Amino acid sequence: MWESYFGFKKTPFSDSPDAKQLFPCEAWNQVKTRLQFLADHHGVGLLTGEVGSGKSTAARAFTATLNPNLYKILYVHFSSGSALDLLRQVALELNLEPAHWRGDLVRQIAEAVVRLNQSKKQHPILICDEAQLLPHPAQRFRKVGSERLGCAWFYSIWELSSG
Repeated sequence: MWESYFGFKKTPFSDSPDAKQLFPCEAWNQVKTRLQFLADHHGVGLLTGEVGSGKSTAARAFTATLNPNLYKILYVHFSSGSALDLLRQVALELNLEPAHWRGDLVRQIAEAVVRLNQSKKQHPILICDEAQLLPHPAQRFRKVGSERLGCAWFYSIWELSSG
């Protein structure tokens, strides 16, 4: 309704921005290069910046370019709560019914990640938005599925954090 009033062709500021509409500055090119490195090498990364600087937009725009047959994006937004709440969010992103107990939940997630990697040949990328609010950043997830398959980790972790 308001799009036609203002003459917009599509809704501005969506959660899934079109990467072609982002300003192609040197900083954006560096972010894309670094995120591509993490995707290619199954790495753990931390993307920091001031509030409103575009960390979430960069992650969403970049992951939209990845082949969904090769990558499973697990995007969780951590606002508050416990590590158990965060694990439940990850389980839901994996289309699992979260187990009640933490140990069962961790095992459930680890098995799903290994299944994705081995049977579907998909590499999960866990993106934790608002990572500065995590009780112990990424340490909870490094234990999940930390076994190795050859020399490649079963999943990647990207943390988006304000300064």
